[in-house]
Amino acid sequence: MLMFEFWEILTKSVRFRKCKRCGRYFIMKGNYDTNYCDRVAEGETRNCQELAAQENYKKKMADNAAIPLYQKYYKRYAARVRVRQIKEPDFKKWKYQAMTKRDECTDGRITLAEFEEWLEASFPNRKKKN
Repeated sequence: MLMFEFWEILTKSVRFRKCKRCGRYFIMKGNYDTNYCDRVAEGETRNCQELAAQENYKKKMADNAAIPLYQKYYKRYAARVRVRQIKEPDFKKWKYQAMTKRDECTDGRITLAEFEEWLEASFPNRKKKN
C-alpha cells in the first residue's frame, strides 16, 4: 500500500515541503509557495501559518522603532478621515509620504527624531502638548 501511495505521489507530481515552524512535512496546495503548513499543532488553537505570521510581525516590530511610530500616526490620521476632518485624497498623499519617510528612517537616511518631527508637523490643525 505504501509503494502504491509513493508511486501516485511521483506520477502526479505532488509537491511537499517541511514546515519551518513545526518541522512536519505537508503537501503544497495550489500554485503558491509557502513555508508553513495549515496543521493545528497539539495544544494550539491556530495553524502554523497564522502563528508564524504573528511571530514574524512581532519580530519585525521589535527590530524597528519606526514602524510602531508610523502606525501610531497612521491611526490618528485615519481617525480624522473617518470623522471627515481630512479628505481621503489628502490622506492617501500623506500615507505615501509617511511610508517613504518610514523607509528612509529604517534605512538610516534620517533619524527617528527627524521622522517623528515630520509626522508631528504633517498634521493640520494639531495642537501641541506642553
